[in-house]
Amino acid sequence: MQFADLVATFTEKGMHVFTFNDAVGVLGKRRSYVKLLLSRMVSRNAIHRVERGIYCTESAGVLETASNIVQPSYVSLMAALSYYGVTTQVPILIDVITSKRHRPVNA
Repeated sequence: MQFADLVATFTEKGMHVFTFNDAVGVLGKRRSYVKLLLSRMVSRNAIHRVERGIYCTESAGVLETASNIVQPSYVSLMAALSYYGVTTQVPILIDVITSKRHRPVNA
């Protein structure tokens, strides 16, 4: 299976941001095989590694990626207002609200 086919499979399932375990479930292969496959896909820029165990496709939006790093979470404040067209200001930072502790992510 080609890398483009795998990316298309993730995109068709609406999985623009996915975890390692999601990839194992979709592909139905051994964990060691999926780990090697994902690392090769990252090295060839077919997908991007957001952080350990979390990956995204090219079609993933910034807000979608930000809100899927930690679960449960949601995009808040100025980024949400800008997304819904309430303000014309473009935010520099995207604030994600969650009940769990997490270090800041720079992308």
